[in-house]
Amino acid sequence: MDASVAIKWFAQGDWAGREDHVEPAVAILLACRNGAAELYQPPHFLAEVAAVLARITPKTKRLPEGSLFAE
Repeated sequence: MDASVAIKWFAQGDWAGREDHVEPAVAILLACRNGAAELYQPPHFLAEVAAVLARITPKTKRLPEGSLFAE
């Protein structure tokens, strides 16, 4: 899994309007959730996602607890 796909799962509001390919990214997430796909990530994946989200929303820089972990 590439961080550029995963960050699209968090796209909301104006940001979602500026992002390309949000719908296919969400489809990947739903396929994983439904057991139709498995996700594999490199060891640095969470750090990449957090870094991108912090740059996009520099005023908040905080994510909801557990938001980067799959259920």
